[in-house]
Amino acid sequence: MRLYPLFSSSKGNCYYLGSKTAGVLIDAGGSTKRIVAALSSAGIPLTAVKAIFVTHEHSDHVGALPVLLKRINVPVFGTPGTVSMLSRGLSGADLHSFSERVSVYDIKAEAAVLKTSHDSAEPCGFRFDFSESSVSFLTDSGFVTDGFEGAISSETVVLESNYDPTMLSRGSYPPHTKARIAGRFGHLSNAASAAFARELVGSGTKNLILAHLSENNNTPELAKSALWAETAGFTEGKDYFVKILPPVHDNWFCAV
Repeated sequence: MRLYPLFSSSKGNCYYLGSKTAGVLIDAGGSTKRIVAALSSAGIPLTAVKAIFVTHEHSDHVGALPVLLKRINVPVFGTPGTVSMLSRGLSGADLHSFSERVSVYDIKAEAAVLKTSHDSAEPCGFRFDFSESSVSFLTDSGFVTDGFEGAISSETVVLESNYDPTMLSRGSYPPHTKARIAGRFGHLSNAASAAFARELVGSGTKNLILAHLSENNNTPELAKSALWAETAGFTEGKDYFVKILPPVHDNWFCAV
């Protein structure tokens, strides 16, 4: 089983979890053309996608869905609030809502909802439990909610590290946008992400994947520096491994 990050930015977010013959997408931002091209470059046909899990209804997470669902007839899963919002623009789609857990037979996993805090109807992250491993996705949250604790002990965690407060405050965004990003319904700062990463590493997480970095208010170096400061008692490359995702895929994958 592998995790392929396809896109990770405000222009589109999409991950593929599975094998080269069967898997699921977590979010479907960007465009269908980009998703197909990214999958193809990894040797994965679009027909391998058996389901789509949606964290929330913002366009950078669902923008490809209308066209994508015309190419593949697969179920779409999300929280009741998210599914309600999706139903307004996806007439006839095979939408399924769940609040706790659901079986994902194509990848032999159980998916669980991890509640987050974002300015959308009912945002969440997901944890996928396999027989001998697990992977969690936690992005687009203004703070570390109680739901984040559901990722504790996951071997692999995709964790938002969106912005550096100094870069955000000095940047060109208008005041209301800065307030939204830094608010309780916005995104995780490097410091907040790193503090939770310390808990994850302490619980046994081996693969930390820092995601959704702002292209205007962050740098990979700042995100990693914050992580190192919080995980000083652990050794990168021994106790844990870290990958900072670029906005667009580079054919990198993580075994899970």
